[in-house]
Amino acid sequence: ATAAGATSDVNYRLRNLPAPLKGSKQTRQATVGARYRTPLTARVTDLHGRPIDGAAVTFTVGRSAGGATASFPDGTTQATVSTGASGRAVAPALSANTTAGSFTVVAAMSGGTPIRFTLSNRAGAPASVVVGAATNQSLPAGSALPVRLAVTVTDANGNPVAGAIVVFSAPTSE
Repeated sequence: ATAAGATSDVNYRLRNLPAPLKGSKQTRQATVGARYRTPLTARVTDLHGRPIDGAAVTFTVGRSAGGATASFPDGTTQATVSTGASGRAVAPALSANTTAGSFTVVAAMSGGTPIRFTLSNRAGAPASVVVGAATNQSLPAGSALPVRLAVTVTDANGNPVAGAIVVFSAPTSE
């Protein structure tokens, strides 16, 4: 900086600090093949908590080891959104793929600390029951089976459906 009549310059060293990034509710669930009902939202503020307008926030969708993920309306797994006057960046709607499981979406901006959202694709309605252990056992009436009966219940995409109610019934004799 200089001033009229001053004989020397004054130098300042400036350092840009990253703007804090905060997330909305950080867990979401949707049924496989369906849209997530609530969009992911990240808020950018300055160090005094005032919203920053026009900041670019990139949302990147991960994939679980089992293949569960989601995509934005254009079919991609990454979207960059600018914040509005409120400092909020709202990601485009996400649609779950057909694999059940949990995965992470990261919201990040240049120089800021990323935030993570945990999303879960839940299995759909029961569509199939497959016989498991103990098939074709026969014993006299009143005897206990040596191996417990077991089945696997899956949705239309082959995802196991946890908590499905299964009723076993004995054949009637005539």
